[in-house]
Amino acid sequence: MAVSVLQPFLKKTVVIGQYPVSHALPDEIAVGAEVLEQLGGGSNVVIEVALCLAKRLSKTPGSPFLLGHWLSKKSFALRVPKPVEVFNVIPMSDKDWEAMGWPAKTMYSVDYIGGFNDPAAKDRPLANVRVHSDVHRKLTLESSQRLAKPIEAALAAEITAQIVASSLHEWQDADDVVPLSPLSAFMKRLDAVQKTSFAELKKLAMQPGMAKLKALLHSSEQTVRFIKEG
Repeated sequence: MAVSVLQPFLKKTVVIGQYPVSHALPDEIAVGAEVLEQLGGGSNVVIEVALCLAKRLSKTPGSPFLLGHWLSKKSFALRVPKPVEVFNVIPMSDKDWEAMGWPAKTMYSVDYIGGFNDPAAKDRPLANVRVHSDVHRKLTLESSQRLAKPIEAALAAEITAQIVASSLHEWQDADDVVPLSPLSAFMKRLDAVQKTSFAELKKLAMQPGMAKLKALLHSSEQTVRFIKEG
């Protein structure tokens, strides 16, 4: 059994252990700091555990025969968490909307929960987004994708704008963006369209109606392109 660590970007592999399966195998195999330093620090690496041939065999069609040929392999990818913007999508019928005191044909609403400038967590949604069930059904049908793409892009931009507006009180006095927070992911989206500093974002978010910020969001979501292609 051979255990190796691969860094795909550096195109480098380090073998950290070889163990004969005729003996008891260790329950744990440590990957030391000296190994990770050779692989750029240890982020975004792949650990492979493989059963390999320890000697050359006679050639047989369909079977491994070379020294080192693997018979079975398991890979474990270790990735740096990516910043995400997470919210729940809840389909709502006419009766559901009316029970909330909203018009029956409400298209969508956004209930911000919190944590826009806190480290993201899978078990802690950023917001609950309610979408009319007829709209949700239409957007998820494969036959409706030409219609769905521009609507999804426009909705994504408007929903994000509402989350920014609802969360502004939490981060408008912050000195910086918290790494791996939904806000950090949002800033990267803006930077892909137009370089925007944290101070500039605060000014855009404080403008009545946030017209410029919404323009950047629609550009990021490529709303115009999807409408044109649709």
